[in-house]
Amino acid sequence: MNTHRIKALVKKELLEMMYDKSTLYPMLFIAVFFSVILPNILIIFSTKVDLVNLPSEFEKSIHQLNTLDLPVHASPEHILIYIVLMYFLMPLFLLMPVIISNASASYSFVGEKEHKTLEGLLYTPLSDK
Repeated sequence: MNTHRIKALVKKELLEMMYDKSTLYPMLFIAVFFSVILPNILIIFSTKVDLVNLPSEFEKSIHQLNTLDLPVHASPEHILIYIVLMYFLMPLFLLMPVIISNASASYSFVGEKEHKTLEGLLYTPLSDK
């Protein structure tokens, strides 16, 4: 496997992707949305929610979560924030690299097809051996 050729191809693809705004902006938006905007929205709105107005089933379900590692001296509002951040957003944080790599991989083929350079990419003498 010729690592010099692979590095050259990856560098070419990354440079093309960085100059294409239709690919760069969605990837940046996904990263900023899931890592900054969504957690802040959830924290702000969960602190504004009055737990008296929530159904009593929620309070029962919190007490049934004894198997989870919940903070001991936290109020129900803080437990709600903790549950949302740890058990809802953490899987999304783990999926962000997959989402971004899928976007860049799809651009590699769609962008090459649009720019009529796909044949050049397919004819490159790179192999996985």
